[in-house]
Amino acid sequence: MPTQSIRLGPRHGYRTDGDFVHLNAELSDIPDTSANWALRLVVGNGIVVATLPLPPGQSLIAGDALLVPPAGEGPWWPALELLRDGEIADRAAYPAPIVFVQPALQAAVNVGFDEKTAEIAVDRIINPRPSDNRSGTLALEIWALAAPCDGGPWQGEPVAGLMLGSLDGQQSWQDLRFSVPTGELPANGHLTLMLREWTPAGYLTRDFRPLARPATAKPATAAGKTSAGKVAVNSATEAEIAAVKGISKTLAKAIVAARPYASLDELTRAKGVGVKLLARLRSNLTL
Repeated sequence: MPTQSIRLGPRHGYRTDGDFVHLNAELSDIPDTSANWALRLVVGNGIVVATLPLPPGQSLIAGDALLVPPAGEGPWWPALELLRDGEIADRAAYPAPIVFVQPALQAAVNVGFDEKTAEIAVDRIINPRPSDNRSGTLALEIWALAAPCDGGPWQGEPVAGLMLGSLDGQQSWQDLRFSVPTGELPANGHLTLMLREWTPAGYLTRDFRPLARPATAKPATAAGKTSAGKVAVNSATEAEIAAVKGISKTLAKAIVAARPYASLDELTRAKGVGVKLLARLRSNLTL
């Protein structure tokens, strides 16, 4: 790690509070104003869960930052990092692990893939938070990820999804069974079932399970068009989307800007796509 003149002093720490975390630190000297300084809370192998920009000219720092916990049960071992222009100037690891209390998948989770359909079976979804702490809107989503999920940030292609609603604290849903359309599965990627929750930071992954890939998965015939001739809204170019009857170039640009989509219903997030227009376009589109 780079050697810097400004270091973390003997007093520093963190305290989580719902969707936020309070960070505090005493620095060895006043940071110079020629650089951008920040405190960053990380867990595991460098998964960033909060970042607090530091005001110039202060050596005693305290403030709240949005908390973005990793997915999965944990526990996680945290560390506080002092950043100078994005580089680590100092780091302090904490001996006690941190457990993030968040909705989770429990017991058996099974997903089978039939022709363009995913059969999802989840024994239990629980909200372990206090009884007065109702969850945000929960969703189950299947993604084809570029790399196996480790609980941190990920990239991938959506395969299927459905909304579940909100769950009161200390409550659970039991024996869930769903049949969800998938279209043709992506030829590549690590299939993963994710439990997602709507938060002030948007949808966050709370838990996940890797899935077995069926041997019958077929690749798309082109980057933006399937073998059935439908345009794949998550991978097609603006020109390919604009070639669909009823979609203008401006609307195609808006559709691309709002990607990715977990289902065709989410196309209404794109500016200019209403429910009625989506109904007319649906037969020519896929994920």
